[in-house]
Amino acid sequence: MNLPPDKARLLRQYDNEKKWDLICDQERFQVKNPPHTYIQKLQSFLDPSVTRKKFRRRVQESTKVLRELEISLRTNHIGWVREFLNDENKGLDVLVDYLSFAQCSVMFDFEALESGDDGAFDKLRSWSRSIEDLQPPSALSAPFTNSLARSARQSVLRYSTLPGRRALKNSRLVSQKDDVHVCILCLRAIMNYQYGFNLVMSHPHAVNEIALSLNNKNPRTKALVLELLAAVCLVRGGHEIILAAFDNFKEVCKELHRFEKLMEYFRNEDSNIDFMVACMQFINIVVHSVEDMNFRVHLQYEFTKLGLEEFLQKSRHTESEKLQVQIQAYLDNVFDVGGLLEDAETKNVALEKVEELEEHVSHLTEKLLDLENENMMRVAELEKQLLQREKELESIKDEATAFSLLINSCQDLDLDKFEELFKTKAQGPALDLICSKNKTAQKAASKVTLLEANRAKNLAITLRKAGRSAEEICRAIHTFDLQTLPVDFVECLMRFLPTEAEVKLLRQYERERQPLEELAAEDRFMLLFSKVERLTQRMAGMAFLGNFQDNLQMLTPIILALGNYMNSSKRGAVYGFKLQSLDLLLDTKSTDRKMTLLHFIALTEAYNAVVRYFGESPKTTPPSVFFPVFVRFIRSYKEAEQENEARKKQEEVMREKQLAQEAKKLDAKTPSQRNKWQQQELIAELRRRQAKEHRPVYEGKDGTIEDIITVLKSVPFTARTAKRGSRFFCDAAHHDESNC
Repeated sequence: MNLPPDKARLLRQYDNEKKWDLICDQERFQVKNPPHTYIQKLQSFLDPSVTRKKFRRRVQESTKVLRELEISLRTNHIGWVREFLNDENKGLDVLVDYLSFAQCSVMFDFEALESGDDGAFDKLRSWSRSIEDLQPPSALSAPFTNSLARSARQSVLRYSTLPGRRALKNSRLVSQKDDVHVCILCLRAIMNYQYGFNLVMSHPHAVNEIALSLNNKNPRTKALVLELLAAVCLVRGGHEIILAAFDNFKEVCKELHRFEKLMEYFRNEDSNIDFMVACMQFINIVVHSVEDMNFRVHLQYEFTKLGLEEFLQKSRHTESEKLQVQIQAYLDNVFDVGGLLEDAETKNVALEKVEELEEHVSHLTEKLLDLENENMMRVAELEKQLLQREKELESIKDEATAFSLLINSCQDLDLDKFEELFKTKAQGPALDLICSKNKTAQKAASKVTLLEANRAKNLAITLRKAGRSAEEICRAIHTFDLQTLPVDFVECLMRFLPTEAEVKLLRQYERERQPLEELAAEDRFMLLFSKVERLTQRMAGMAFLGNFQDNLQMLTPIILALGNYMNSSKRGAVYGFKLQSLDLLLDTKSTDRKMTLLHFIALTEAYNAVVRYFGESPKTTPPSVFFPVFVRFIRSYKEAEQENEARKKQEEVMREKQLAQEAKKLDAKTPSQRNKWQQQELIAELRRRQAKEHRPVYEGKDGTIEDIITVLKSVPFTARTAKRGSRFFCDAAHHDESNC
């Protein structure tokens, strides 16, 4: 049931027995008329072939039919509304066509035609013929069609193809009744359902016709239209639709500026307070509900050019409290662009200082990256030399003492001598390094680079260490040539696998047929590198092949040591094993049958690697000592996080108290000081919003439009309360209703 918020709250207060009685009554409830009954009656009013006398007789009950339809749309179950809107009945199309028909006489100034001004009618005929010359006859045959897309030109076509005097006179009869007002109520009832709202938003003419209803002479109808359009503005995606509708309004009504008619009605309808309140509320929302600061100032300037500020100055002392509240809400949201430019000079000086500091940081970052890459290459070379020394030691071991030598090899290493032999050399003077970087940067400035600066720099250093051309490197990757590309270089190169964004930029550069010679060397290499088929798999395979022998030599002594330990009571020590013996690692299980010997070996190696990573020795650091350190650290870290959150909440409470005190002080300040403070608050709020990635948007549901209209009547829209009201926001995209 589509109940208003106050009725829904009353319904929730009933006990379960009363609610069950209401459900039973609802099941026994039968609708008065099916949807097609109302549709047939509305279509009969649109029949252009009916005589004038017969139309007068039919149209007497048009308002009654529309009121019954509005009550049915608002009170019947959702299934009835869906049947009214389905593809078979197309109730929305018929309703929009009737709304267009009811107000078309206003659009073409029927007063002049009815008084015998043939010039106006001839002008209309010539306008229709000029439009027909631009379209095939089949596209203009029907007077009211829904096949045209939403645009200003197509809406002009919609009004330029009326059949003639009879249809305009019939429309004149309808426009003198309340049919337009009740049609808007019907559309509002449809839009209060999420399913119907999506249909109205996707309809090519529905929102345009609602906006064009502002030309109705009844101020009550204009106020209803503006309330509905303001509610749509607060729906995500709705603001753009409303602006497009007023662009169409400008084309159809021949306005020089957008919102010109709206401002004209606003100034002339000063005797109707409800319309003025609705108009002021709509202007406030359409201007200040956007987050982009520049677009907001642009919309504000549109209304300023139309004389809004002068009119508001005259109307500020109105006796209507509601209108005063809406005017004050708009003035509180207004941007003073001149105030924003006061500190421009100071800002420019600060920006120049920031630019200098950023340039200095960039130089330091480049220097740091160079040192890191050089150190990484040196570490890789030292590790390779260390492995070579270990191989030489293993080759000269005595067979009888092979395992004891293997176990004690780490203890026998002379680390002091190793440190003396392989210590890193001191860098040259920093001045020479910076000069060389500056020269390199000057040389590279003439080349086109598509890669990120730091990434290109690191890639250049890596390629320089290889001493190979891009073609040789790619050819070696194709053939898995580990002699040309050492495994340590392959592992370094794997950090520079091209990303999707880089591949897209390189392909675009190549498609534009720009000379490859203008590309930097790193970009040319990346272009060839990205063309290698299955590049990621090839690089991973080469790394595995290069490290396989080292991993095998590391694993073999461990398996031999554990096997000899297990078989020491049955046989003597052996110096090798067959390949098929690896299957026995899976067959050897623990006493609880949950772990195999392979699991034990993997866990042991993983534990040793973790302990070594943190600089400890696996022999002197058992798990019972190693892991409790991390448990205590994690517990302390979580406690610190909770303390930080509590401190942050306490600071927010203190900040709110401080703001409340400042607000009290603000009441005692002069109006100019108060406006300046509000301006600063508004700028700070916008900066905080723009710093966020996304504004929170909440899913809509049935009844959203009525909820928004109800809230706007009680609370004026301001930029600072926009976020609070965003709980009513929903997506205007045409998604499946089940998600709502």
